[in-house]
Amino acid sequence: MAYIHDAGRVRGSPGPTQDQGVNVVKLVLRDRESIQEAVRRFRKLVERSGIKKEMRRREYYEKPSETKRRARLRAERRSRRNSLTG
Repeated sequence: MAYIHDAGRVRGSPGPTQDQGVNVVKLVLRDRESIQEAVRRFRKLVERSGIKKEMRRREYYEKPSETKRRARLRAERRSRRNSLTG
């Protein structure tokens, strides 16, 4: 059994972990598992860990005022939705 790190290096324990504030996805290659199955599981791990979402968020610089504005609008939509259903 081998541990595959996202950069291709063999490493320690399996599963998503936090290394110095950086998301690291580790995948344990199972016995008799095809490459296609391992890639599919790796993609799911990356999706669940939030790495893709974080990459998209950091792709362009966003001013702090824009971040606050987006959070305020999200809160307004959430409260509006809760008042309609609640």
